[in-house]
Amino acid sequence: MENQLRRMENNLVISGTGLLAFTAWNIIRALLIVYTYREYVMELIRQEGDWDGEDMPLPLMLGIFAIIFLVVMLPYLYVAMCSRAEGLRKKSRKVYIVLALIMLIPQAATAIYSVMDIFLSDETFDAVVTGAIDITVLCVLVETVTTAIRVKKYRKEIGIELPKKPRKKPGKEKAR
Repeated sequence: MENQLRRMENNLVISGTGLLAFTAWNIIRALLIVYTYREYVMELIRQEGDWDGEDMPLPLMLGIFAIIFLVVMLPYLYVAMCSRAEGLRKKSRKVYIVLALIMLIPQAATAIYSVMDIFLSDETFDAVVTGAIDITVLCVLVETVTTAIRVKKYRKEIGIELPKKPRKKPGKEKAR
């Protein structure tokens, strides 16, 4: 049972690393898209809104895009870091499992859309690559959730407890 627990903990580390790689890839890809299609994005902004001004400076556009993108990618980073910490027996949290379960829904929808896009898109190669990445991320999320639940169950059976996030800072007691 100890060996099986260790294998599952290794799976958590590997899936957390995969989610980190996915996040890094998405950040690089998004920055390249913004840089490459800057004029096209500005044209879309002009068509959709009442933008009469000149082009937005590239650093400002990258900054706005980075903030929006970080809000979307922070949950992936959190789940990745927590699953790695759990697999390395550093900390044990349950919140990341719930967050990963919630993230499964939009990721599944994205994967389904990507698969459908393969058959509908003119650029088949790009659609296949995007579909493969989306399906891989979906599989990694499913693996993370199922393994994390099993690890917690096995640890409970064996009697292994990991430190949890402290609720209060150590050393500070209430004044009486």
